[in-house]
Amino acid sequence: MDIMERIDIMKECGLSSEQEHKDLCAVVRLFKDEFGIALTEENAGVMITHIGAALRRVRTGEAVEPLDPEVYAQAAEEPEYERAQKIVARLLETLTAALPEEERQFFLVHVVQVLSQLES
Repeated sequence: MDIMERIDIMKECGLSSEQEHKDLCAVVRLFKDEFGIALTEENAGVMITHIGAALRRVRTGEAVEPLDPEVYAQAAEEPEYERAQKIVARLLETLTAALPEEERQFFLVHVVQVLSQLES
């Protein structure tokens, strides 16, 4: 499955609104156009699903459980961490919803994982 198929299915199944669908498409474009990273089902399926769920949680007022501090600490030790921070900053500027810090931490861990996969 293509990453855009995942995004479309999320909308078709009611897991994302029209605006959230547009935001997810913008995330894929951002990675490709600004950072030269083609998001695929293999390298970013989980991340895209999490971003979609985060956007839905913001819309519905649902809270997310905080990220395990140890998981975040491990991500911070990765060589890709600094680049991931820059990508997440741009990502947050691109999204139409303001996300709580807990969601931002999850995003950062996901982006570190995507970058790590590209390096291996």
